[in-house]
Amino acid sequence: MNTDQERDDDDDDDDYLDNDDDDYADDEWPLSRLQKEMVAVAWVNELAEGQFKQVEVNGQAFIIAEAHGLIYALADQCGHEDYPLSYGCIHGDTIKCSLHGSRFDLLTGFPLDEPAELPVPVYRVVVGFDRVWIDPREPVDPEEYYHEVKGY
Repeated sequence: MNTDQERDDDDDDDDYLDNDDDDYADDEWPLSRLQKEMVAVAWVNELAEGQFKQVEVNGQAFIIAEAHGLIYALADQCGHEDYPLSYGCIHGDTIKCSLHGSRFDLLTGFPLDEPAELPVPVYRVVVGFDRVWIDPREPVDPEEYYHEVKGY
């Protein structure tokens, strides 16, 4: 499991508040780094398995979804037409567009059904300090992100 997304209620999150960023490995996210690079978009307890929440950052709509213990962030726009995915529903690790039925992989954004041919942009997610954080600046490379999250 991706260390960025691991949830561990036993960790003392307050330890992050008293240290410099230089004391942390690349895969740890102290609060000051999160605030510089990421935007808090939801409380962790706002999401439940198989559900999603539509959020907006700087006028851009995103879907934040939880499936199989991971939290995902995608643009809230179908890869087929200019239509919100937030009108759709989650099925396993996919989101289904309610307009024409195209399904998209939550991790990569790749379309799994026609008529969609273009992927939905996906964004980096970090869970920390009881919040869900995303980096809305630019989408991640879906293939690289897949290997990063899956660990291979």
